[in-house]
Amino acid sequence: MSQQTSQQSQSSFVPRTIAMLAVCVACVSAIGATRSENPTRSRQPMQYEGFTEPIRKIRVAGSESARISEVMAERGASVRQGETLMLLDSNVLNASRRIAKARAENSSRIEALRVEAEMKEVRLAKLQKLYDSGAGSPEETRRAKADARVAQLNVQSAIEDQRLAELELAEIEARIEQRRVCSPITGVITEVLKETGEYVSLNEPQVATVVQLDSLRVTFFVPTGLARRLADRSADQATADQTLQLVIPSDLPHEESQQLIGQIEYIGAVTEADSGRVRLDVLIENRDGRYRSGVRCVFAAQ
Repeated sequence: MSQQTSQQSQSSFVPRTIAMLAVCVACVSAIGATRSENPTRSRQPMQYEGFTEPIRKIRVAGSESARISEVMAERGASVRQGETLMLLDSNVLNASRRIAKARAENSSRIEALRVEAEMKEVRLAKLQKLYDSGAGSPEETRRAKADARVAQLNVQSAIEDQRLAELELAEIEARIEQRRVCSPITGVITEVLKETGEYVSLNEPQVATVVQLDSLRVTFFVPTGLARRLADRSADQATADQTLQLVIPSDLPHEESQQLIGQIEYIGAVTEADSGRVRLDVLIENRDGRYRSGVRCVFAAQ
């Protein structure tokens, strides 16, 4: 009886095993079919986001402590490199400049000393002639030589004094020029921090902010593998492709996104430990002012 029961259980175990294997095969086939229907599902491009910013942002500062006498800068105005933004008070320096200029241009003392030197040279020549003929005094001749030499040195000293006055004038003019706060770049004024009558100190020297917008920079943070591929592509002598296809999404429903080409400026040499990402800086040509600073910019890569 027990043998019969054992044979029945063994005969029922085999069909159950076959059925379970069939179900497993069907599941594996279904998974494979799903993956074959979506071959690119695991390779969807990733989007990386950054924001446009000026290629240069300069916080213009005064070089000396002084009161502001005049403000030419206006927020939003375009300026050229070297254009005056503000003037610091220079009344004392201007007075010193006038004095130094008068000294530098005054040559009357030099002319008077030259006349005196010429007279002493003539006197020396006459005494020397008398001495050579035996009628002159040796002591008087030696004194005349000394007087003529001193007169020549006085002329030289006056010339050097005039040269020093010219250098002093140049120094004062340079200090006055330092009181003229100029834009170091061609760009747009975004901030004016001081008004006429306010004081610029060494502790708070900033007076304005100027940004350069003819090129924009976008900073992305990308995975290490993508940064390596971009670096290899840029270094390839055959292609030397350093461009990226960028998109500036529109913030209005009826406007289309802006498509543009960016130039890779910098790929970070290290991966940031906290994020596992690499810095990627991309430049956008913007001489026509088409693109704004501070807007979202994206690019896609697998």
